[in-house]
Amino acid sequence: MLICGPNGAGKTVLVNYLATGEFRDTVSSFDDTLVSIKESTYWEIPGHFHLRSKLIKAAEGAKVIVLLLDSKDREKFTEAGWILFDLLNNNTVNENQTPIIIACNKQDLQFAKKSTVIELELEKQVEEFKKVRLQEWDDDDYQEGVLEL
Repeated sequence: MLICGPNGAGKTVLVNYLATGEFRDTVSSFDDTLVSIKESTYWEIPGHFHLRSKLIKAAEGAKVIVLLLDSKDREKFTEAGWILFDLLNNNTVNENQTPIIIACNKQDLQFAKKSTVIELELEKQVEEFKKVRLQEWDDDDYQEGVLEL
């Protein structure tokens, strides 16, 4: 399982919880973390932009992708939208029909956005990013249906 998302979303906390069953304080990760628990392997990729190519490469071999985001940090929704766009547009992820789970963390915090609001926001962003990329790509590079939500 690949766990990815913007910085501060709670990816390291989630991996630590899956490994130990306990919540622990963490700091922002600067490198990926690979944890094997029984028959499952969890791979956390930090949200730093310079690791995006590593994230996409990891996604190509993942059986499941969890895109984790902080429900309260609206400023990071755009970054989550770009990650989702890149995952949806990856040929290998599509060919493998890799499930992508969008997990809205920190729903218990005051002023956190509800998952339905986040879903609509991400759909809107992916459509906007699609328009931007379509302007950049040649018609031959675009695969009809790949970017559908």
